[in-house]
Amino acid sequence: MKRFTFALFFLLISFYSNAQLLSVDQHGLSLYNSGSELLKEGKYTEAEEKFSEALGSYRTANVYYNRAVARMHLKDTVGFCDDMFTASRDYADREATKLLNIMCCKNVDTLFYDKKLNIVSSSDYRFYETFKDLKYKELTFGELHDIKHHGIFYSPLIEDDKNLMNITTVKSDIIGYYEIVNSEKYYSRLEKPALIVHVTKTEELKEKVRTYFNIKYKALKTENNFDKLKVYFVIYVNKTGEIDKVKFIGVFPNIGSKELDKEMAEDIRKIANDYPKFRPARILNKRVNFVGIDYIEF
Repeated sequence: MKRFTFALFFLLISFYSNAQLLSVDQHGLSLYNSGSELLKEGKYTEAEEKFSEALGSYRTANVYYNRAVARMHLKDTVGFCDDMFTASRDYADREATKLLNIMCCKNVDTLFYDKKLNIVSSSDYRFYETFKDLKYKELTFGELHDIKHHGIFYSPLIEDDKNLMNITTVKSDIIGYYEIVNSEKYYSRLEKPALIVHVTKTEELKEKVRTYFNIKYKALKTENNFDKLKVYFVIYVNKTGEIDKVKFIGVFPNIGSKELDKEMAEDIRKIANDYPKFRPARILNKRVNFVGIDYIEF
């Protein structure tokens, strides 16, 4: 697949992929390829539109990366940084990470630790932590690496249907991401994430929600010719297993209605209040706050 490498002030056309594609949505792939050709021809507005349309069913690091390139040519610096952030954070894309650090961050700092998590020099370490402050949004986040960890990074996390979301894998030494919320670190992508203790209660709650959504949003599926829709949201779980807050992400496949998003966001906030308690997440044998993604399918 065609991938455009952005080198600060000029473009180099290359054929690049750093992940294994397990399944492909052919319509989305066709849109992506069309966008790549338009990008090559210098038709940046049309290319950006094709990539955006492709993301409705075909989400890979390459789509976000190439759309970022188109947006930079359109002088949409915020859009460029948003896409590089997604390609870096959700897909562990190395090139996107480099450009994110250089062009989209106010500060990028690194600390090194020994195996007991004492701060050491960069010449002799086991773990290292990278802190980043974004320029264009109020977000401080970081990554914790273990140089002896050789895990598989699955992307994206938010979808379990490979035919829709084109799950990819890449090897990585990252053992946890985090974001700072109210001066607290909330981790994701952990080997020991927060877990639902009362599975039956949770499934019963979700079944009630599915019934409610099928009644309330029945016309939405009929009008858009969808058999099923998935509503995604972020859950912030503290060290004791309680939910601190939830944040609505969106609907997949994408409907593209701000009014609908606002209404569903309110529904999700109400639902999350009834979630049972979680088993707290852990990293390096310590309880930590956790941020994860859940969804309701109906």
